Amino acid sequence: MSKNKEINLLSMGNENETVVEAQRGNMKAFEHLVTLYEGYVYNLCYNVFYNSLDAQDCTQEIFVKIYKNINSFKFNSQFKTWVYKIAINTCIDEYNRKKKRIFDIVDPEDMPTYEVPDKKGKTPEELMIEEELRGDIKNIIKSLPLKYRVVIVLRDMQGLTYEEISETLKVNINTVKVRVNRGRLQIKEKYLKLEKKRKRNQYKDFSFKNEELVKGGK
Repeated sequence: MSKNKEINLLSMGNENETVVEAQRGNMKAFEHLVTLYEGYVYNLCYNVFYNSLDAQDCTQEIFVKIYKNINSFKFNSQFKTWVYKIAINTCIDEYNRKKKRIFDIVDPEDMPTYEVPDKKGKTPEELMIEEELRGDIKNIIKSLPLKYRVVIVLRDMQGLTYEEISETLKVNINTVKVRVNRGRLQIKEKYLKLEKKRKRNQYKDFSFKNEELVKGGK
């Protein structure tokens, strides 16, 4: 393959042809695939471990596996699905090997941001409430059992279809839907419980301040 054709191939974004070139040993083609997927793979790893060092190590291990096994990809599915299958299986194996509990690993301030909020026209109080809400949801997701957290990450954060998740995890599509629904339900229940506790604390704080004012007025 000529240098010009190689450059054109990579710039055109024809993924299947790029995969073919990577299978032939073209390192630029493989590097292009890494560039396409490293962000997705890292985010997936982070949402399993909630630790940047573990996520980086696992991401590196995943791409080593992809490089070593790329010739086994037979184009029977999307390359993305094949990548996710290697990624999630590696994450789960590594997680089980280390047997770490998520809440023992993460500092909430070390968590990634998945979207940039629109700050235009919002008051500092509204922005603070948004940031608090986002932190609450992330903390709740990290507390979910692994089997629910994985499907929530793949479906609601990475945007995979139920069919893609089913193929990636090698589980029945109905099982995927059940896990997603149960995961979402747990998130909702935990958040409502958190809100109830917050309001109760706010009420206690308000009552205490009023009591102090009354005492001060005597």
